[in-house]
Amino acid sequence: MSHTFTFNGVSSVDLKLVVQKLPARPIPTQRITAYTVPGRSGTLHTTDSSYDSIVLSVECVVTDKALIPSICRVFQGSGFLSHSGLPSGHFYKATVLNASDMTRICSKWSVFQVQFECQPFLYYPTYTLTHDNHSSGFESHIGTAFARPKIVVYGNGNLSFSISRQEVSGSTTTVTYTVNNVSSSVTIDAETFTVYKGSTNKLPDFSSTDGDFPLLSPYLNVFPFLPQSTTKIEVTPSWRFL
Repeated sequence: MSHTFTFNGVSSVDLKLVVQKLPARPIPTQRITAYTVPGRSGTLHTTDSSYDSIVLSVECVVTDKALIPSICRVFQGSGFLSHSGLPSGHFYKATVLNASDMTRICSKWSVFQVQFECQPFLYYPTYTLTHDNHSSGFESHIGTAFARPKIVVYGNGNLSFSISRQEVSGSTTTVTYTVNNVSSSVTIDAETFTVYKGSTNKLPDFSSTDGDFPLLSPYLNVFPFLPQSTTKIEVTPSWRFL
């Protein structure tokens, strides 16, 4: 079976590239800070549960040099990266690292590498869940890491909703999120730490009982009944894997 990969919707097949080697799937490194405490033996380690980016390299062969301009045009900037070695539909959020060298490399040698700096998580295909104020809802996690969803909240005035998530220990944490002075709807993007309505920044109107943005558990998440002022929420989970 031949290897293939796709970046921003353009396949290596479309560019007549032969993929010689796909990257192994690395485990991202968790950021850990080490402290030496006077009078305490050993080293104390702490983490904020964040991870470093990973670099993936794809080795290709150019079979049609007339397509070099197209190859160089495709492999630049940021976008979604998937390849045949990943589960179907899964993708990385990636940025091309060696775009400035691409023309020279392709023109001089038929074999070249595209290097991608990827966010540490592998993402599951996006879909949206809807919960209204007539019923509670729940969702099991599909990935293996806590996820940062995008949530659109509908209603007028001061809107709120809650998420009860199961922690690693098995205990449950319930957090309430509130956005004040809403007209029709507002979007909370927990991955980019933004709250907005169109081009209007609503971050000053946002608050939560834990001081953080929405988080979904790798185990179980329950969305309790919404208050009357909040008519519904649309949750795009952005499930992710380590």
